[in-house]
Amino acid sequence: MASGTEKKKTIIFFHPDLGIGGAERLVIDAAVGLQNRGHKVVIFTSHCDPKHCFDEARDGTLDVRVRGNWLIPASIFSRFTIICAILRQLHIIFATYYYSEFKKLKPDAFFVDQLSAGLPWLAYLYPEPRILFYCHFPDLLLAQGRSAWWKRMYRIPFDFIEQWSMSFADSIAVNSGFTKGVVGSVWPDLVAEKDLQIVYPCVDTKEKKTDFVDDPVAAWQEKSILLSINRFERKKDIGLAIKAYAGLEKKERENVMLVLAGGYDNRVQENVVYHKELVQMAETMGLKTATTKTIVTALNVPDDVDILFLLSVPNALKDILLKSARLLVYTPSNEHFGIVPLEAMLAGVPVLAANTGGPLETVVEGKTGWLCPPEDTKSWTAVMNNVLHKMSDKDIKKMGSAGIDRVKSEFSDVKMAERLDEIITAMADVPRRSCIQISMFSMTVLLVIYDTGYYVYKSQNEEIYAKGIQKKLLPPFTYSALAVMKSDTKYEAVVVGAGPAGIAVVGNLLEQNKKPILWVDHELKAGRLNKYYREVPSNTKVKRFISYAEGVAPFREVAKETPTPNAYTHLKSLDQEDTCHIAQAADLCLMLTKGLDESKGVHKQLGDVSGASWTDSNKWDVTINSPDEKFPGPTTVSADLLVLCTGSSPTTRPLPVDNLTDIGLDPALNPPLLAKILPSKEAQTVGVIGASHSAILVLRNLYNLASSSHPNLRVLWFTRHPLRYAEERDGWILRDNTGLKGAVATWAKENLEEDVMPSSDVSKYIKKISTHTDEEAAYQRFLPSCTHVVQAVGFKQDKVPILKRNGEDLEVKYNNKTAGFADAKGEKVKGLYAAGIAWPEQVTDPEGNVELAVGLAKFMKYLKRVTPEWTSK
Repeated sequence: MASGTEKKKTIIFFHPDLGIGGAERLVIDAAVGLQNRGHKVVIFTSHCDPKHCFDEARDGTLDVRVRGNWLIPASIFSRFTIICAILRQLHIIFATYYYSEFKKLKPDAFFVDQLSAGLPWLAYLYPEPRILFYCHFPDLLLAQGRSAWWKRMYRIPFDFIEQWSMSFADSIAVNSGFTKGVVGSVWPDLVAEKDLQIVYPCVDTKEKKTDFVDDPVAAWQEKSILLSINRFERKKDIGLAIKAYAGLEKKERENVMLVLAGGYDNRVQENVVYHKELVQMAETMGLKTATTKTIVTALNVPDDVDILFLLSVPNALKDILLKSARLLVYTPSNEHFGIVPLEAMLAGVPVLAANTGGPLETVVEGKTGWLCPPEDTKSWTAVMNNVLHKMSDKDIKKMGSAGIDRVKSEFSDVKMAERLDEIITAMADVPRRSCIQISMFSMTVLLVIYDTGYYVYKSQNEEIYAKGIQKKLLPPFTYSALAVMKSDTKYEAVVVGAGPAGIAVVGNLLEQNKKPILWVDHELKAGRLNKYYREVPSNTKVKRFISYAEGVAPFREVAKETPTPNAYTHLKSLDQEDTCHIAQAADLCLMLTKGLDESKGVHKQLGDVSGASWTDSNKWDVTINSPDEKFPGPTTVSADLLVLCTGSSPTTRPLPVDNLTDIGLDPALNPPLLAKILPSKEAQTVGVIGASHSAILVLRNLYNLASSSHPNLRVLWFTRHPLRYAEERDGWILRDNTGLKGAVATWAKENLEEDVMPSSDVSKYIKKISTHTDEEAAYQRFLPSCTHVVQAVGFKQDKVPILKRNGEDLEVKYNNKTAGFADAKGEKVKGLYAAGIAWPEQVTDPEGNVELAVGLAKFMKYLKRVTPEWTSK
């Protein structure tokens, strides 16, 4: 069961056809497992025949709802199955949306498998629930019959749709390491974007009470049963079992029967035809066959039958067959995973399988079964003969026990459900991909329909067209071309950057009811604050972070809606007058980023803004490049406001000494990473340049290493001026933005000041070099003795989009009082604003000192003052 503190979720499953097969078994097990953990589970499917499905789908264990089976057939003249499958899935999605079925269920997550075409629409129609796609195997590799050029052409759009649509999943799971490798080779771009999770299919490891199990065993106790369980499909290569069995001498087949059981559906032409082919193959080899559909008829076949075909096997019958079998023969090559070998091992039956694909991860050669090359039929025959005539019952039982232990320890249903629950919970922190492309696609489809209708109308009404209707309608395909080049979506604002300032901008714009907002960032994960500085102690009191979190109503709503305990409630529980780690502020920013979603008018887009152009229509046309290479070309959207929160990165200055290894400020601020960069046993000297908060943090990190794991490490500290500290005054802080604060200030006072450093333990490892009189000379004299260098000398603006106005390059100057911009003539640039560490507010303290205000609470204070004045006029 889910833990008491964990929120119970509503999880909606989508599966094309809930019949009998490995994929269907996985879906049933996943649904039951999550339901057993306390979650509400509903399965939507296009078809579920009570006579041809697993027990849990028909006995009330699961809530299974069939939608759309009456409208769209599974195929058209046994062809076009992929088109029909996509249309059936889309029918479920749109029908449930139209009838508000999901609105009543209030899903937290969707579990979709086999068919990914509907994922973009799920993401578009339901922005809140997360999507887990379970990829059994790339469909483009499963589709058969590509020898003809026209068949290859027919599959091209579906192969593209498969990869493109999968990218809309918040997480993708695969059923084995083999499948993960195949997916990586087929779709390297997708794997680069998504971290594929391996979730092995499972079997129910609980003891089962099956009625009448003993009777069939007794009925067949005079025979040794070789069992194959597979769907009647050519790719399952069931003929291999027949050929291997036929390789036994007639005497070796005495009192032996090969039972070929598996999924069979009269509606599926391949099932019907392949079964007939197998019967013909067996009879051609001189083997007598019989075909049955029930256990009663199966038990009454003549004793001289060599091969028994059992069509459509319910769970109870499958359990009976496994109890009766001496060997499971599993013939598919390059099988994605293969659940049947697990079921056999759990039943104590050794497994003979192909030495390719999933069985390599489940069957242990010589311990739980055998793995043979599928092309070497004789090796399969040899294993059959060994099991039938050379191995004792004791040997078989020993191998069976090893199989039972392996399944229970590695492939239990409880483990699979726990793994899925972890993935679904973790998806909540994954940025949702923007659905702008879906809007563009919808418009393009509509315009293509319009163009087609236009063409037809023109061809049938030449006279009317000639009289002037052509003046009222654009030429064919013009609208379609426009739809491809430009999105029809109009936003109140485009916000570029998702660090603390970008988050604050979005919150303040919402406070001013300026929405919808398009929020663009290459990660949408709280910027550099979260990516690089989580290990850094903050110089800000906790109460300042709280003032940021409570600064605007949308932030307060997110804090209220987020299940507790959360990042906000954690900060509230701390000493408000003390400082904390940056990680705690970063977690707050991540929580706010997640909560500012489409339900509040915020649309998120992974990517970078490469340029923006102000047009005569008083709006910005913003060009966005998505990291997803599957989308050709950039996307352009329109907005009244463009707000830059593009951030800054550590800067460096030229040094007069070469051959120094530049550690970089970001790694130097991360103690675990710094420890890895510097060899622990080698003698090395690090030059640290600067006396800022960051510089002192680096010095402290290096001292901690030198006094512990890196005894041969020494540091030269280059500084131009004495240490400067922030000082509390009457209602304000002197050097609020430049002075040392908090724990760093305390450490500096105790170890680095002129009067204490000589007696401090720090002096054993750190030597101070003053550069006040001649900085260049100090560098030239002392830097050659260094092996590494860290420069903590400030930050520089990150790259900003190319700005144009009416087609010409636009040079701008930032106004750090209004957050707006002026052009080269000093005139206001309409609709363009900025904030954050790259665009801070300029403040003057009561003593006349001028500083740039940087920090979460300062960003919020600045934006609350200026955002109400932002306009495109």
